[in-house]
Amino acid sequence: MKKRRILKIYNLKSHNEGAAGIIVAVMLIGLFFTFLSVIQLSYIPDWSEEREAEHMEKVAEQFTQLKFAVDVLSTIENTGNKITTAITMGVNEIPLPLFLKSEKSYGYLRLISDDSVINITDKTPSAYTYELGSIKYSPRNSQYIETDYIYEAGGVITSQILGNTMYIMPYFSISNTGNVDIIYEAVNFIDIAGKKYTTGHGITQVQLEYLTKNTNIINNVDQISISTDYMGAWNNFFNDSLISSGLTYGAVNDYVIIENENEIIIDFNNALTVDITLIITDINIQIGPGWTG
Repeated sequence: MKKRRILKIYNLKSHNEGAAGIIVAVMLIGLFFTFLSVIQLSYIPDWSEEREAEHMEKVAEQFTQLKFAVDVLSTIENTGNKITTAITMGVNEIPLPLFLKSEKSYGYLRLISDDSVINITDKTPSAYTYELGSIKYSPRNSQYIETDYIYEAGGVITSQILGNTMYIMPYFSISNTGNVDIIYEAVNFIDIAGKKYTTGHGITQVQLEYLTKNTNIINNVDQISISTDYMGAWNNFFNDSLISSGLTYGAVNDYVIIENENEIIIDFNNALTVDITLIITDINIQIGPGWTG
């Protein structure tokens, strides 16, 4: 009888130890997956946001280089001269172990033909119209705020959901010595061979070729207008430039700026004599590798 009792106690102890081991294993597995969940939900979004922020800064630098390349071609004025720049479209996934995963960010780069239109009206009145192609980059981020970069009518604009601003100003010189003389240099991007759009997350080439430069002199100007989706950027730019030259804003003063749907209009006072030299550089552009034409 005594031996049997000892055996039963021993068997009960073995069962308890086995159950405790299973419980510990389950708890460790749960703790492990909880740890992975914290990493996935808390840390990886922060890492992704930081990488996307760095990418947006990179794109800003690349649009600065793009503007510089166009300025060089425009200054040299040698038909057929080519310069290639690059735009980084997005970022790859973060290399992570086990079941952890981050998202890629993508971008869209495209040429928009005849995207903006410059209209100049003199006091005759005669109207002069110039259609310009622009370049636009749009990111698709998973965490960081998306910032579009637009090279339009000679300037580079940044646009976010809350508004837009002039990132790199076009050349817009004003001489105010009784008469007002304005020199404005704009750029017209022209696609060839249909290579005007790309998307992805890698690095894409932007190939530029100088075509020609046209100088247009218009005297006794009454109005200047630009059609654009970025009203705030152009409104602030024009207003700051005109005020810096000594002109005064207001209906009874030198000028007013009118926003009419997607058009910014500078309306000069009739008593003011305004002459404009509008210089437009035509640049052939191909987006992606390989030059055609």
